[in-house]
Amino acid sequence: MATVFKWILDPPWSLGSVSDEFAIGDFQIRLVASCLEIEAVTTGTEETASRLAKEYVGLLRCRGVHILLLSTQDFAALPPRIIQVEGPTQKERTFMLAAVKGGEERFAREIRCRPPSVLRVLGSSD
Repeated sequence: MATVFKWILDPPWSLGSVSDEFAIGDFQIRLVASCLEIEAVTTGTEETASRLAKEYVGLLRCRGVHILLLSTQDFAALPPRIIQVEGPTQKERTFMLAAVKGGEERFAREIRCRPPSVLRVLGSSD
């Protein structure tokens, strides 16, 4: 049975119009607006999923996307705030899509280049 781990990307409007989905080993990674989900298709621990989430967000940050990774509990504990969201301009949307796509490709490449012991921890069969 698959287990899904979820995080919130803060600020929530930063990737509001972007979505992506891809597989890394035995994990399915889904980015839908401000929600990052990592599904352990077979067996996977929360610790491993958290490590993947942190690495993915780190790559997005390296590509100029300014976000924080928060657990759903941490996000819910934040004080209320007024959020006024305007849709991204075409230039901003193009930038975010390029960052996500480039992050996915780099993430997949870096994960596959790891030593077999790390890949086993991440659940990859490569």
